[in-house]
Amino acid sequence: MPIPKWVYFVLVVATLPSVTGCHESIVEPGHASDQPKPSKAGIALDSARREQLGIQITAVTQRRLTRTQKRVGWFIAPPASETVIRSPVAGFVVSAKPQEWPRIGQVIQTESPLAQVNVFLTPQEVSQLVLAKEDNDIQMQQALVTMELSESQLKLVTTARDAVTGVRIDQLKEAYERSKAAYKEAQDKLPFLIQEPYDNGVLLKPLPVSSSANGRILQLHVSQGQFVQAGDPLWTVSDWTTLWLRVPVFAGELSQFLPSRSAMVELPGNSRPMLAEPLNIPSPVQPQTRMVDLLFSLPNPDWQIRVGQPAVVQLPASDEFDALVIPRSAVLYDGFGQAYCYAAETGGDVFQRRRIELGSAAEAGVAILKGLDADDVVVSTGAEQLAAEESKSELAVEDDD
Repeated sequence: MPIPKWVYFVLVVATLPSVTGCHESIVEPGHASDQPKPSKAGIALDSARREQLGIQITAVTQRRLTRTQKRVGWFIAPPASETVIRSPVAGFVVSAKPQEWPRIGQVIQTESPLAQVNVFLTPQEVSQLVLAKEDNDIQMQQALVTMELSESQLKLVTTARDAVTGVRIDQLKEAYERSKAAYKEAQDKLPFLIQEPYDNGVLLKPLPVSSSANGRILQLHVSQGQFVQAGDPLWTVSDWTTLWLRVPVFAGELSQFLPSRSAMVELPGNSRPMLAEPLNIPSPVQPQTRMVDLLFSLPNPDWQIRVGQPAVVQLPASDEFDALVIPRSAVLYDGFGQAYCYAAETGGDVFQRRRIELGSAAEAGVAILKGLDADDVVVSTGAEQLAAEESKSELAVEDDD
């Protein structure tokens, strides 16, 4: 007996949910194990993953720090850090082959060749130089003639020694030595005089110009081929490898600070404060504003800081306080500029993000005003990698949703 068609229809409809359910439950093997496990308490990582990320933890310490007050300072160039290279003579400035024409920002060293000056002479100066050269040539010729005459007479005297007195012989020797000295003196002047012929257009050799200081070229005062007078500025070379920081404070508040202590400097865009050393240079009180400048020195080997740039300075005050301190490497900042760190939970397997409020910065680390307790442990190395892992876990949860 044949099976009715409606039976087939019932069987097909009954198997559809099971087939669809099997299709949705397929999971790629090993895909979930590559992601960190999100937790309500934070992000969990096994020991192998922590070692791979290079995560290290440090206990929060309690230290006695010097209280600081924030002020605004400006960077200035130290004295004698700017050198103006000037033309030694009047002439036309051209590049010295094979060197290229100096450019702004170029790093140069002391005695580095920059250009050359083709000396320009007026007709009066040319006449004076020609006259000096001719006078020197005449002096050489006269000395040479006297030397030859004295030498020939001395040779004759030696054959008739009994007929010539000793005084005459001494006079001839003296004349010979005098003319010899005059000839040598005239020869020594030749390198400093113009050379013949006088109509070749170049009476003096080009004069090279080199740098007298280390630094970078910040200003160009001439262009190639320009005529300059003696003493005209050619280039300005500045050395900003070390800058001074000028922090003005009111004269009445000067007793509140410790000018002999180092100060912490915070630059815009740089999350890590830098340490500035005091210069201990007495500064006068400005009569108009009643302000006194505190001066500090800060290394700037990569030239990231510019002269005139402002900075927030934490000046050490005269009192101290106890504070919780964590390393600077443990502090991170979110997109809104809020500081946070990662605290290790349950023996270092789970890491929780903690929003913190920073206090004054010191060489030992950063003081924490809120967000941590004395018995907490924070991630001191690998905090950036941990933040990336947390972002990956959040993206994985969003994809599952």
